[in-house]
Amino acid sequence: MTRPKGIRPSRTIYHYSTDRARRTVKGIDESLRKARNIAEGNTPVKRNRYVKLGRATKEVNLELASQHREPAGIKAYVTSRLSEDPMVIIGYYRRLFQIVRSFRMAKSDLKARPIFHTLKQSIDAHLTVVMAALAVGRWLESTSGWSLKKLVQTLQGYREMRINVGGHEGVCCTVR
Repeated sequence: MTRPKGIRPSRTIYHYSTDRARRTVKGIDESLRKARNIAEGNTPVKRNRYVKLGRATKEVNLELASQHREPAGIKAYVTSRLSEDPMVIIGYYRRLFQIVRSFRMAKSDLKARPIFHTLKQSIDAHLTVVMAALAVGRWLESTSGWSLKKLVQTLQGYREMRINVGGHEGVCCTVR
């Protein structure tokens, strides 16, 4: 069998996590609780995958919930790296998730607005500042044990602060 042009070979790695299974089952149980309230008429009809709506009836779809419980805790990772160790691939995806999480929260938590640049030099400078801010934010999170959001809220009251980096002390700019 020939592969269509442009499509690389890939493999799927399946990984089970007890913690992931616990969180999935907890979410299914919560949705079922809400579905029962809707079926009993205690809660207005909202979008819930476990509610079967008939012309005049509302009932809980336990069969679908059972189907969703079976694969709880299993996650599939697709990769084109055929010879890599599966745990290394999973590690790559977990780091990727952390990077995506950082960018998702960085702009809103720092109250940054989008900036549009057209010159390559301006774009490079902006990306350098953003990456430096991200690196400092991640370092502050890991050092303090606080989230970036909590750090920003705590530091909002301060107008300037002294920072010691590599033995060089300086005054930091205003925190807004």
